[in-house]
Formats: sequence, C-alpha cells, structure tokens
Amino acid sequence: MAMSVEVKGEKLKEDFDDLLTCTICLEIFKEPKYLPCLHTFCKSCINTYIVSTVKDNNPSGFKCPVCRRSVPIDENDEKPDIWANNLPGNHLIISLIDKRELQKPDKLCDTCEQDKQKAIFFCTVCEEAYCETCRKAHRIFKMSRSHKIISNHRYQCRNFNF
Repeated sequence: MAMSVEVKGEKLKEDFDDLLTCTICLEIFKEPKYLPCLHTFCKSCINTYIVSTVKDNNPSGFKCPVCRRSVPIDENDEKPDIWANNLPGNHLIISLIDKRELQKPDKLCDTCEQDKQKAIFFCTVCEEAYCETCRKAHRIFKMSRSHKIISNHRYQCRNFNF
C-alpha cells in the first residue's frame, strides 16, 4: 500500500530534522563543529564530552562519541577545555538550519524577535532575517551598508525546499 504524499512529506521532514540534531543533546545544533570522521556536534556538547573523557596522563586526543575513531590534537593545544574551539565549524549544517528557520510560516525578525515583528527580508551576508525597521537600521551602519538583502519570499522560493 502506497504512502500518501502528506505522510511522505512528514517523514522527509522528520528525516531532515534528524540530520540537524546533535546526537549528544538531541537538540538542533548550536554552533555545530565537526570531527575528522565528519560527525557533527554542538560546540558546547563536544567540549563537555572532551573535558569529561580526556585523561590528564594522555592529553593527545579523544575518540568520537559516535564512531569511536581517534581524534588527534595538535601538541600546541595544551588544555582540553579549548579543543572544541579549534574544531572546524560545519557551515553546511548552519546553512540548512537557517534555511529551515526561514521556511517557518511566521519567521520573526532576528533582531527584534522579542517584539514579535514578522521577518520580511534576509541579509545573505549576515544570514539574519529582518523586519522593515531593522532592515533600514542594517542599511545605516557603514559595516553592513553594502550587504545584499533579499525579500524573505524570494529566499523561500529558491529550490531548497525541504
């Protein structure tokens, strides 16, 4: 018996959400960092894991919490509590999380979210969503004056729908 389109769409959304979930805290990634084995974790989660598993007598690395592959650390990195800072950020995951957030029907402005203003613009440089007031403010600052800002609708209509 074939699944309905609605059920398949929901299943696809669940599978996609799983890709954006840290296997340590089981939440959507916050500051995703990846290991050489390509497993990704929240920066704070992998930092806590490193600090709790690295032995003082063998500070040469740690094992991935998922596949157990050894992750060597540079000899110059003395303290395990800063190793997570030096791991590369997973920019693909960050982009997918941003895209997911923008596809929510009532995306709020990232700057004035507490005022419940609906986001109608997106800065492709800052990767932030803005209401009309915050977009104008973004244009005032010399640092962000030249950033490319597109309408939220135009961003959502690209071929990245999940």
